[in-house]
Amino acid sequence: MLVVICLILIKVSFVSRIVYAFKYLLPCIRIEISAFTKLLYDECVVNKADFIKLTIPSILYTVQNTLQYYSISLLSAPVFQVLSQLKILTTAIFSVILLSRKLSVIQWTSIVFLSGKN
Repeated sequence: MLVVICLILIKVSFVSRIVYAFKYLLPCIRIEISAFTKLLYDECVVNKADFIKLTIPSILYTVQNTLQYYSISLLSAPVFQVLSQLKILTTAIFSVILLSRKLSVIQWTSIVFLSGKN
């Protein structure tokens, strides 16, 4: 199971890098394979810091989605929906605590209404 999850994480990270590389090549009318492979190599191998910055969120996103599918099988639909809506509120709370952000009363009210939507 762990090997499968690691392979999925590597795949997600690699795909995100390809999409990032295509972002720079799509405006060109002609896409040259050598330019594409050079850009792909530069983005994945040379810029390791950027590669790691994109890998960590992709790993967390993959783990979150895997756990979400697992929780769907264990929870009833209403409980799962309530817990899913709480992600918005917990993200706001952690952004205030960990990132020292300040949210206004209007923003907190909006977050509470978003968390309570049906």
